[in-house]
Amino acid sequence: MPLYHYLIQEGPHAVTDIAASIGLSHPAVLQFAQEMIEVDLLASYRDPRDRRKRVLALTAAGKQLKPQFLDHLREADDLMASVFAGAGIEIDVVLTNVEQSLARRAI
Repeated sequence: MPLYHYLIQEGPHAVTDIAASIGLSHPAVLQFAQEMIEVDLLASYRDPRDRRKRVLALTAAGKQLKPQFLDHLREADDLMASVFAGAGIEIDVVLTNVEQSLARRAI
């Protein structure tokens, strides 16, 4: 859940900023946000400095899930590392090589 992950790391932000940061469209972020608002994990309000912008923030209930979310994220990382290792792939090396290749192309 990239929206939740973004908000626990960055705190409240405008929908447009979140969409750009996590690589989802504005409507997709709003759809995920609405689902989270319905279960009281997220709140939405107008930016007091720019009333055209809508800001998303975790509620108290949303913040309480952070430890569980981070545990699940670590478990998923460990599982993926295990799967790649079992296939003889050093994923850290592969990702480093990909990042370096992309950085060279951007120059």
